[in-house]
Amino acid sequence: LIAGCPPFVVVCVAGVAYYGRTANVVASACGGGSLLVLNAFHQPCEPQDQYLCDMVLSGVLHRKFDTMKLGLDMLPPRSEECTAQFASAGEAWVGDKEVQLAASGGVWPSTASRVAVCIQGGVRSFPHPRAYQSIRDNLVNGLNASFLRVFYVLNLTSDKCSWCGEKDWDPAWGERHVQHQPGDLLAAFSAVGHFASLTVEPSCCWPKLRPGLHYEDCFPRWSGTVQWRGKEQCEADIDQYEVAYGVGFDWVLWTRPDVRWEFPIGDIRSFPSDRVHTTKTTYTELSDIFALVPRRYMPIYASAYRDRSANGSAFTCVTREQLARAYNQELCDFPGIAPLCVTCFFGNPGCLVEFHLEKHEVPFEGSIPEEITSRIPREYIVGGSGASQKSTA
Repeated sequence: LIAGCPPFVVVCVAGVAYYGRTANVVASACGGGSLLVLNAFHQPCEPQDQYLCDMVLSGVLHRKFDTMKLGLDMLPPRSEECTAQFASAGEAWVGDKEVQLAASGGVWPSTASRVAVCIQGGVRSFPHPRAYQSIRDNLVNGLNASFLRVFYVLNLTSDKCSWCGEKDWDPAWGERHVQHQPGDLLAAFSAVGHFASLTVEPSCCWPKLRPGLHYEDCFPRWSGTVQWRGKEQCEADIDQYEVAYGVGFDWVLWTRPDVRWEFPIGDIRSFPSDRVHTTKTTYTELSDIFALVPRRYMPIYASAYRDRSANGSAFTCVTREQLARAYNQELCDFPGIAPLCVTCFFGNPGCLVEFHLEKHEVPFEGSIPEEITSRIPREYIVGGSGASQKSTA
C-alpha cells in the first residue's frame, strides 16, 4: 500500500475498500468483522519508511473507515481468495470533466484563461524527456489557455534525477546522481515552448531566518523556506513581465521541474477562478509539488514562509518542537497565523501554506488527484531497481 512498507492485504467484508483514488481491493471468503489489515509476510519496514508504516498507513485507514482490525499473526489469504483491480485516476479525472461540461450545458464555470506557468525548484529530472515532454503535453497543452507564458526559477546545484534510468541507481532514494549544466536545459525549453524568462538561483545562501531561529530546528530542514523564496521570485518575474508588456494573467500554475505529469490537467476554464486548486487528501497537507493559483492570490500564496513578526524581512519555518504540537492540534501561537491552530499530519511544506491561506481568507480546494504527478517512476516505487512492472495481489 505504501512504498517501503511490508506487503499488506486489505480486506473489506462489505465488498470493496477504496485506498485513495487508485486502488479498489476486492476480496471474498475473508470472514466476519469490518476492515482487516494483514501484514502478510511479517517483514519489517526500512528505517526511513517506519513512520509511513506505523503512522501514515494506520492514519489513512482510520480516516477512511470507522473501525479496523490489525492482525499481524494471521495466515494470508490464498491467491484465489483475493484479487486486486486498479482503476485509472486519469480516466476518472477526464471523465469527470466531461460530465461537468455536459451538466452545465457546455459552459465552463470560468472564462479566465490566461496562464503564467512557473516551473520552479531544483532541475533534477527536468532535462529528461520523460519529464519535460509530460509537462508540455499534459500541463502546458492540457490547459488549453488562450495566452500562456512559462517562467523558470531553477537551481542548478541539485544533482538527483529520478527519470534518468537505472544506471547509478540509488535504491534508498530512487534517484540517479547527475550534475546538470545550463546547456542541458535547451531541449526542454524548446519542447515546452512559450518561454518568458529564466532566473537561476545562486548556489549558496539559504534565506535568512528570523532572529533566534536556526535551520537545524526546522522540519523539513530547509525545503519550505527555499521553495517559497523561489515562488516569490517567480511571482516577481511575472509581475515584471506584465508591467513591461502590458499584459495580465488570470492564473499562476507553479510546478516542480522534476515531476512527470501523468495525464492532462484539463481545460483551465473548468477550474473556478475564486480559489486555489491543488492536491490535498484527507490524511496529509496541501501539495508542495504544484498548485493552480488565481493571479490575485499569488502574492499571498508565495509569501507563506515570510515571518510576520519581523515585518516580512526574514523567513520562518515550523520547528520540530512546533510540529510535535501541531500533530496534537496544540500549535495555536504560530507568528502570523495565531490564533488559528496549525494542525499537521505529516509536516511537509504545504502544512504551513494551508493555514497561511486560511489566515488570509484565501479559498482553496484539494480536488486534483495526487496521481496526476509522479516524482519517481512507479515501477521503482513498487519493486525497486529493475523490478517488473507487473503487480500481484
